Amino acid sequence: LSMGTPYINSYYSVLSRAAEEAYEHGIVVVVSAGNHGNIPFVMGDFASTNNAITVGATDTFVRKGFMTKFSSRGLADGVRLKPDFSAPGGAMVAAAAGSGVGVMSTSGTSFSCPFASGAAALLLERCPECSPFAIKALLMNNVARNIKYLTSKEIAAPLSWSGNGELQVMQSLYADIWAFSVQDVQPSLSLGMIN
Repeated sequence: LSMGTPYINSYYSVLSRAAEEAYEHGIVVVVSAGNHGNIPFVMGDFASTNNAITVGATDTFVRKGFMTKFSSRGLADGVRLKPDFSAPGGAMVAAAAGSGVGVMSTSGTSFSCPFASGAAALLLERCPECSPFAIKALLMNNVARNIKYLTSKEIAAPLSWSGNGELQVMQSLYADIWAFSVQDVQPSLSLGMIN
């Protein structure tokens, strides 16, 4: 899902609570990080949903392997690390509305979110018994961890901006699934206090 929402603590958000309820019923929920740019703590409430897969955007052609300028940056409320990972979303070629056959170049995390949704669907086809937790873990654990910062090929993008790395669909699809817990736990990283 790609919805621009203002920041509200995800505990109080109707959208976040609906996404958590879907997760509890075995539905994989994928959301876009948002397009608020490289400013810390600008995740919208929906993008901050605890068990949703939150996806940032990387560039595709001109600056392949780099984060986009617009992709929203965590941390999410509760000092959880979001986004979970990133996928292509910059300089995308899309159909131009009303042109019949024309195309246009456009950008946004609304393009990276469907990449991750499609990858999750392929994983569910391979492993229909996998829980949303297992799907999220497979996607997060099989990323390319070399996303670069805007201005330098030498500096890695911070985890609060790129997440765990860039989505690798084939690597996720052919990863070994050794075992997964019947009682799932939160697969996202947290920088908060231990209770």
